[in-house]
Amino acid sequence: MEQVNEGFCKTKKRNKPTVREFTTALLTLRALQIGLRIDELDDLDVGELMDLITESANDNYEYPLKASQNDIDTFTNGG
Repeated sequence: MEQVNEGFCKTKKRNKPTVREFTTALLTLRALQIGLRIDELDDLDVGELMDLITESANDNYEYPLKASQNDIDTFTNGG
């Protein structure tokens, strides 16, 4: 099953159903897996921690399209 992202590209990534309850222990485990120390967790709220975990999971995804320098220049200069 391919998903279409706003007509730009097709991805083969599938949404997997959650099979375990998300607990404090699991959140702490994921934080340690991405390299955070326990004392650093005091400085983050749950939303920030979830964002870090999500971005870490996306690090290994091979995106089919990459922006060129011209694309970035066009974007930052307003078209």
